[in-house]
Amino acid sequence: PQLPITILPGANPVSFAIRFSPNELGDADAFVNFSSNDPNSPVKPVPLLGTGAAPELALSVDTLDFGRVVLDSTASEQLVIRNNGTFRLLVSDLRLTGPDSTLFELLIRDLPQAIPAGDSFGVNVTFSPLEETTSAVNMIIDSDDPLNGELVLPVIGQGALPRLSV
Repeated sequence: PQLPITILPGANPVSFAIRFSPNELGDADAFVNFSSNDPNSPVKPVPLLGTGAAPELALSVDTLDFGRVVLDSTASEQLVIRNNGTFRLLVSDLRLTGPDSTLFELLIRDLPQAIPAGDSFGVNVTFSPLEETTSAVNMIIDSDDPLNGELVLPVIGQGALPRLSV
């Protein structure tokens, strides 16, 4: 409502909207003071409390390493994406980049993926080597984490010949 406002005795209550836009994590408090012509209480302080919350993307590994994988076979590893924050995390995109990206594949659910605070979800990645060499790509994870909006995870694997047993 437009201020000042007159509230007559017996009138309906008046509601006010107050916006909380924290710029840091944690608890915050303040007061809003209502001034009136009430001689017993000309200023009425009303406490305001809020908590600044944000998502925090965390990964189960620093590098997704397939180790040695036999040529012309496929190995699978799972990456766990966690939300260690205090607010819902939105993962908007996952992609593999690099010259060896055709040897790796992301097996993911539909994106975007919303992860509640304290929760996680798994992403399966496969590696199918064609040569006896080390292959590497970067997995790019885009999210609404305010500190790690685009996270880069190295993904590596080595193609190996099968071992012969005599």
